[in-house]
Amino acid sequence: MNKRNKLWSSYFIFICLSALFMSFTMNMLNSTLSLFASEMWNSKTLGGYLTTTFNIGSIIMALFCGRMADRFGRRRCLIFGAAAFAVFTLICAVWTNPYIILPSRVIQGMAKSVVFVASTSIVADVVPRDRMGEGLGFYGLGTTITMALGPMLALSVISRYSYMALFFICAVFLFVCCGFGCLIGYEKQPDYKEIILKRSKKTVEEPNEEHRGIWRFIEKKALWSSFMFSIFFGALSCILVFIAVYSSEILKLKSIQISMFYVVAAIMMFFTRIITGRITDKFGALYGLIPGHLTAIAAMLILAFFAKNNYSLYLLSGAFYGVASSAVMPTMNAIAVVDSPKVRSGAANATYYCLMDVGMMVSSASFGVVIDRQNTPVYGYRIMFVVSIAVCAVALVISVILFNNKARAKRKNIVF
Repeated sequence: MNKRNKLWSSYFIFICLSALFMSFTMNMLNSTLSLFASEMWNSKTLGGYLTTTFNIGSIIMALFCGRMADRFGRRRCLIFGAAAFAVFTLICAVWTNPYIILPSRVIQGMAKSVVFVASTSIVADVVPRDRMGEGLGFYGLGTTITMALGPMLALSVISRYSYMALFFICAVFLFVCCGFGCLIGYEKQPDYKEIILKRSKKTVEEPNEEHRGIWRFIEKKALWSSFMFSIFFGALSCILVFIAVYSSEILKLKSIQISMFYVVAAIMMFFTRIITGRITDKFGALYGLIPGHLTAIAAMLILAFFAKNNYSLYLLSGAFYGVASSAVMPTMNAIAVVDSPKVRSGAANATYYCLMDVGMMVSSASFGVVIDRQNTPVYGYRIMFVVSIAVCAVALVISVILFNNKARAKRKNIVF
């Protein structure tokens, strides 16, 4: 393979490792904060708000961090964002008052948005465009695996130690993320100087009419894939945010049993990530999107109606969850990046992550209130899963219409 098509450069490896530790922190916190709120403040609603405030911060910053990454450099934004996230995670460890933690979660969300947009923009810079699906698949492999292993590690920490220990471990992971970010220096190489200069001028001057106003921050060609992933991820977030407390309160499972859900999900994520990128690059996006949406529906259906007295089905839902998240996420991200101009990759990734956070924010806030307001928690959780199934089914139909090869070619005005 010639150098031009090389995937596994040192910078690609460093950004994958950086994203791995950032994602560990994200998923360790997101999966256990509903338990934290339930135990500390006796409120599912506040548990949902801990995720909602995080996503509010992320959405606000996502509108600007694509432009920041394009103008000030990917590495600088990555290091700054990870360091800020670490500081406010330590604040959460020291003060457990909701009036302290909720604002801290807003700032954590802002920092997360900077890190993820900068990271994905680095991938877009160092990965050949004809291997973008494969590159984003491997880049996201660590991200999606931590969606399974992160909650498992978090549950182990809080059962053996405390929530304070959880926050401290997350802060350490974030500083490791900073360390790997310091090793990514491709923007200083001569081969990239012209691209960096062009990107910087594009950001400052914005000579094109289509990139004026709000469109400086949002990439139009990434909107459809970002919007549809927002809908899908919002539906799937009912598992990500509430599965730990649902399994403990309704299914009466112990921590070790809940952890196996994440283990099974991680195994399926690993194998799905390996094959999905190459398949979608070769045959088209629907080969990742259709199986991903169907397995998400199957996972939520099992949890809603069949998992209470059958642990095997509970684990099967974990397997479906793993396939769903690791098939749809990189596929939609690849569509957003590849369908957008290369000079606008930062704005494309900002658009993608902004709308992803909108989906998660709406679902986590709404579902927490729904659960608390029902006569019985069982009924509340069942409503949550049924609504998510319906949303995911609608998203599947629209995705088939929008992301088949002919529809994408028409929007890009190219021939596949």
